[in-house]
Amino acid sequence: MICDRLKAEGFNLVVCAETIFKWIYSSAWAIAEKLYQYLRQGKKHRTKHKGRSAQRSKIPNRVSIHERVLLVDKKSRIGNWEEDSIVYTHKHAINTVNERVNSLAAYTKLT
Repeated sequence: MICDRLKAEGFNLVVCAETIFKWIYSSAWAIAEKLYQYLRQGKKHRTKHKGRSAQRSKIPNRVSIHERVLLVDKKSRIGNWEEDSIVYTHKHAINTVNERVNSLAAYTKLT
């Protein structure tokens, strides 16, 4: 909204949303005027966004996909399965198993 307002008032200034948030939460004047209350969430402090958690837990003794047998890459024999887990928020997860030659797929809900 701020960027649109700047355009409407004739400014040729392009401001990133992150820059606006940083200014609202770090500027002494913006803090004194409590400008955070006009934001969509209206929170006094910013909430940290959690990044990817893939680096947090690693599978012990895992083998890289680049080190697999070359016969598997050719997709010439049936029975080479790939497995993957998809983890969503609030402890929801799906386990997928895919067969490489004929593209069979099986999905299992994990709790």
